[in-house]
Amino acid sequence: MGNGGVYFQVALTCTQIWWTTEVGLAFARLEEGYENAIKDYNKKQISQLNVLITLLIGNLNAGDRMKIMTICTVDVHARDVVAKMITAKA
Repeated sequence: MGNGGVYFQVALTCTQIWWTTEVGLAFARLEEGYENAIKDYNKKQISQLNVLITLLIGNLNAGDRMKIMTICTVDVHARDVVAKMITAKA
């Protein structure tokens, strides 16, 4: 794996750290009485995914397309986790 692969792994790890942070913040807001905190975060996730999808339908080289598709896959899973928390009224 060249430097590009290492940098991508770091970026992917950072997206997971950021997701964990944002979910924690949404729960903190929920505890403060903001009832729609988790739902609002889910809306933000969907918006961010739409940006990635817009990039995917654009003009990308194969390497960049694969990287963005990987981030999309991880982000879709993260969105689904938050959606399940909403459904379970966590």
